[in-house]
Amino acid sequence: MRRRSWVWAILLFVAAVAAISGVLFTLLKQQPAFYTRAEVAAPRPNDAERASYLQTRLSELQAEVFAEESWGMQFTQDDVNAFLRQDPANNNLVEPWLGVTAPRVEFSGDRIRLAARTGSGLLSTVVSVELRAWLIADEPNTVAVEVVSLKAGALPLPERMVMDRVTAFGADNKATVTWFRSNGRPVAVVRWLSNLSRPTTLLQTVAVADGSVSVGGRNQLIR
Repeated sequence: MRRRSWVWAILLFVAAVAAISGVLFTLLKQQPAFYTRAEVAAPRPNDAERASYLQTRLSELQAEVFAEESWGMQFTQDDVNAFLRQDPANNNLVEPWLGVTAPRVEFSGDRIRLAARTGSGLLSTVVSVELRAWLIADEPNTVAVEVVSLKAGALPLPERMVMDRVTAFGADNKATVTWFRSNGRPVAVVRWLSNLSRPTTLLQTVAVADGSVSVGGRNQLIR
């Protein structure tokens, strides 16, 4: 009788592990709704033209920030996704060592959603992050970035993974990043050109809308 009880216990344990594994596998295989929508995922005939335009405007913007009286740019969702599709090695906006493919972005309402596939075959999943960003009033060159969610499939990931990347990105782009929590979510306070007592350029616009993100400002030394 005791031996039979052990056999049943083992069988129940194996069944429980299999059931849990099946649920986790299903959750990992789920994809964000936006990731598979045709307007985000499907290649378009003018992808190369859109990607070239965006790359050119980014280069021009870098010069305008410190040389023009006013500067600004609107990043459209279509242009960014075309830009990403034109670079299979992910050398444009996604760091190759992250080991991801097929990165895609959506700008919806006040949300920025990014997702990419990692792994291959049965072990592949789509990692996604949803962010909110806004300009902080009365604090020059300061933007708040809220991490709304971070997931592998439908499973939440440790927030530290994206927090560390945002902090490193800020350091690489002349910005300091501090963190606090709002309603349980991490929010980054990104201070651009914080090493200057009187920054030469002032960020005036950071706006997310359906299909686009706009940034703009003015040079304080040019009148």
